[in-house]
Amino acid sequence: MKFRRTRPVVITFILCLVSLRGVAQDIYTALHMNEMRDYRFGKPMQITETNTFYDGNASTTEKSVKRYDRSGMLVTEERYSEDGTLKAKLSYHCDTARRLHLQRVFERWSSLGYAKETAVYTYDEKDCLVQVTDQDAEGNRTRLAKIVNNERGDPVELRLFDHRGMAFGMETAKYDYDKNIAVTSLFSNDGNRLSGDTLIIDFGSAVKNGNHLSNDRGDPLTSSVTYASGKTYVYEHEYQYDVLGNCTGEKVYKVTSEPGRPGKKRKIDRVYKKRFVYY
Repeated sequence: MKFRRTRPVVITFILCLVSLRGVAQDIYTALHMNEMRDYRFGKPMQITETNTFYDGNASTTEKSVKRYDRSGMLVTEERYSEDGTLKAKLSYHCDTARRLHLQRVFERWSSLGYAKETAVYTYDEKDCLVQVTDQDAEGNRTRLAKIVNNERGDPVELRLFDHRGMAFGMETAKYDYDKNIAVTSLFSNDGNRLSGDTLIIDFGSAVKNGNHLSNDRGDPLTSSVTYASGKTYVYEHEYQYDVLGNCTGEKVYKVTSEPGRPGKKRKIDRVYKKRFVYY
């Protein structure tokens, strides 16, 4: 289980076989599609994020620069490699009146050259996301996600189809609104359950989700990841905020304990930093 799919501990592999990190369509993305969770207060013009991930004695760092219009909607995001080379750019077409992203253009540069794809978002009469159509640089459909929502407008089923219309994966969600959590399950095309997650529904609610406690700003102090094998990893979170109350730093520690020995060990797992420029 995890609480921040945008910065994944475990990547849902069937979706990522055909998608890039941060672009894959899943229940989490649909649930929080048009939320402005990069900030809570003020009007940022730009947010620079630096994310460092630790693996033993090694570490990797990712950097992104996000720019916003005066209505507060994200309009571009540039992603850089550790050496400062631009490797990807996302550009959004927005309906600022309805506060909806209508289209996202994803460009990337790699050793294989330049690539571009576009995602078109379709909403129902209640402004609930019901379909995502991915297109290549020539406008040909490459992938389709169809979404079923419950009476509250939250996604309960997402099915993926390839360019021929053949299904190749499904994710479902069950909601516990009293606990502010959604439990998701990922299935293969033959119906086998591959993995499951627990997600926060409303990040603005400081509530206790089972053993997971949020602080008074609504940020989780603990989280966990459970694999299909039953193995669970527990994480603890520490935060820093600026004078407006926006989060400028987060440290995530992996917590372990040894059988028969009291106490616990914490090892740094991820460090996130944000630098804000306001209008």
